[in-house]
Amino acid sequence: MRETVLAEKYAKALIACAQEANIIDQLEVELVMFEGILTKQTSLQELLRSPLVPLREKTGLLQTIFKSQWISSELKGFLLLLLEAGRFNLFSQIYQIYKDLIYSLRRRLKVIAESAFHLSTNQKSVLKQKLARIYRRKIDLLERLNPELVGGARIYVGHTRFDSTLQRQLALLGAQMKGA
Repeated sequence: MRETVLAEKYAKALIACAQEANIIDQLEVELVMFEGILTKQTSLQELLRSPLVPLREKTGLLQTIFKSQWISSELKGFLLLLLEAGRFNLFSQIYQIYKDLIYSLRRRLKVIAESAFHLSTNQKSVLKQKLARIYRRKIDLLERLNPELVGGARIYVGHTRFDSTLQRQLALLGAQMKGA
């Protein structure tokens, strides 16, 4: 819990810095690129997170990576700050929170629709329209296939889950029959 609070503070500070420098979109792209590097290079991620590796070695490594100048001075400074504070282990969490905050700034909402089959274009359109009316935001609908679901769908809006799967309906029916 404490790490989440810290990650949120760092993410908000990063957004404030990006807003001040007017580079919100650029910083988002840079974060995606850097997260991609860390995902592909797990040994780099482990090295940057390790308390056993001296700070000088970590910062030197980052400076080498950034020599190609593809990264803004704001993100470079932020990553060096995380290293110096011994908080690089929070980077992935900060990145996720940053993305969520950017969605909020843009008045957009990410929704995940999980089902056994692809939703039709009409189903997607209706779902987006209904959710846009309820939440008063533009909806970015991501589809996730889950062959374990027999029928119906689960809709995830932030931390809220709407479950209309066949499994859920059968469980509710079973609970009602036990109570009768």
